[in-house]
Amino acid sequence: MRTLFPALLRAGGTRRAGAVVAATAVATAVLLAVGCLVMLWFDGVPRGFQDLGDGGFTMVAPDVNEIVADPDTRVGVLFGALVLVLPPLMLLDQAVRLGTTARTRRDAALRLAGATRADVRRLAALEVGLPSLVGAVIGLPVFLVLRAALAAPGFLPASGFPPAWWVVATVALVALVGAVVGARSGRADVLGTTRRTESRSGLGWWGPAALVVGALLYVYAVLGYGRQLADVAVFAGLGLLVVGLLGCAPWAAYLVARRAERRARTAAELLAARRVLVAPGAAGRAAAGVAAVGLAIGAAAVFSADIVAMGYWAESGGTYDDGALATVVAALLALVVIAGSLAVHAVETLWESRRELATLAATGTPQLDLDEALLRQVRLVSVPLGTSGALLGAGGYAVLGGADAMELVAAALGVLAVWAAVRFAASAATRLVRPVARAAAGPVHLRTE
Repeated sequence: MRTLFPALLRAGGTRRAGAVVAATAVATAVLLAVGCLVMLWFDGVPRGFQDLGDGGFTMVAPDVNEIVADPDTRVGVLFGALVLVLPPLMLLDQAVRLGTTARTRRDAALRLAGATRADVRRLAALEVGLPSLVGAVIGLPVFLVLRAALAAPGFLPASGFPPAWWVVATVALVALVGAVVGARSGRADVLGTTRRTESRSGLGWWGPAALVVGALLYVYAVLGYGRQLADVAVFAGLGLLVVGLLGCAPWAAYLVARRAERRARTAAELLAARRVLVAPGAAGRAAAGVAAVGLAIGAAAVFSADIVAMGYWAESGGTYDDGALATVVAALLALVVIAGSLAVHAVETLWESRRELATLAATGTPQLDLDEALLRQVRLVSVPLGTSGALLGAGGYAVLGGADAMELVAAALGVLAVWAAVRFAASAATRLVRPVARAAAGPVHLRTE
């Protein structure tokens, strides 16, 4: 079995390995940036700031801006940076699914030839773990590019670099995560005997539970501002809200697709809904990060209106407006990565159903209808998740902040902006995979495999 590993790794496919490398490289770069932020606590006062003796700093020739220099607001920056690790990890989860059908047949053949389940899992872990290790190493120069981009607005020190132990631990952790994700993919349908059927797998209750607990903690933190543990509660609540949104994504995919199936009026609408219902867990995970993006942009929109109303915009060295703009830019960059995740999921869905698509095309279904079904499939989950996250972020901030007219207008504009951005991202992902969709509908796929 061991002598087969190199040959089987080459058979894993370059597209899958390339997607894994890209996802892990971005995740590594973000984690190294997190390391730079963490080290500021151990460095004391950042270079370029003078300690005033009362817990504050005065700017001299700053390496970082006031948001990062102040330990209180730095916690929020650190939290946001950790959230940005999630989109590339979701892309990794989707990339591992590329070529599932072919690997299932291969694994079944290996089992019939005498390989054990542990052998198959080790092979799956190796197939993903090695590209993850390569991506983690490539993440080092990617971090240098990221640092150069973030040094200009002062979110990272221009010459900052995490210690060697942090770098080694990050590379090892990313490679380990890749191996674990790969091993998990090797557990399913080992003998290739399970047919693809509608399933409610992946619809756990931990997501809704985390969402409820996170909302309660956040309300406590806002209403109990200044009380003991209020600061801890706000970040714990926000963290659980993000985790809850991610965990609720499969449920959202299932419920939205069920409703769309019942209300379908065209072939494209029905086909899109049925594709999602085949694997709502996978569809939800592919679009889960959209909810976190909506949450961030919605809250940033109302926060910006709040500081404009108070006259703080462009005041205090740009502390508040720089933070709001950085949040929106980071969320939009995360949306780009999520669009890649949506595209990868669409490719795998199309390739698994290529015989059905070829049959539809051969029996007279126009290619335009198949393209429309693909676009509706991608939008069916991502748009409701994005707008729900925006409503939660913008509406929650506006209501807890007093909900004056300016905040309500900003909340509406934030939700509208998220809706438009997610629709555009879904359209871009669909256009990216359209050649795959048309190839999958070709007559060559009518044959029995």
